[in-house]
Amino acid sequence: LSMSIRKYLITILTFLIFSISFSSDNHSHEKNNETLGMSKTTWRLEYISGNTASGKNITLDISGDRMNGFSGVNTYSTNYTLKMDDVSISRIGSTKKAGPKELMDFENFYLNHLQRVKKLISNTDELIFLTDKNEVLIFRAHKH
Repeated sequence: LSMSIRKYLITILTFLIFSISFSSDNHSHEKNNETLGMSKTTWRLEYISGNTASGKNITLDISGDRMNGFSGVNTYSTNYTLKMDDVSISRIGSTKKAGPKELMDFENFYLNHLQRVKKLISNTDELIFLTDKNEVLIFRAHKH
C-alpha cells in the first residue's frame, strides 16, 4: 500500500478506536432515578413478600439520592445508591407516632423489608425491589 493510503487507514482506525472508547465511557452502566423515571412520581406499595398492601396507603417518593414516604402511620426517609440493578439503602429514619397495632405491625414489616432491599427492576409504571432473601416489594406509580 502506498504511504498516503496507510496514513489514511491509520487515521480512520485511530478515530474509530477513540470514538468507541469515548462512547462507552459516556454511556456508563449506572442507572439513575431520572433515566428510570422514578423521580417526580409517587409510588404506592401494592405487594410485599406474599402480602397485599392495597389499602395501607404506603408510599415511596424518590428524589436525587433520597427516598422518603409514608409507611402506614409514620413518615420515613433514607439515602440510597443505585448501580446497575444493585441498590444500597442507608439506615432508614422515621417519625415516632403511635397507631393501631395492625398498622404498626405492617409498618415495621414494610420498613424491615425496605431496609434489606438489594435489587431493583423497573419500568414506567412499576418498581420491583428484591431483598437479600429474594422477598419482593412491588410499587406502582400513583396517578394524582
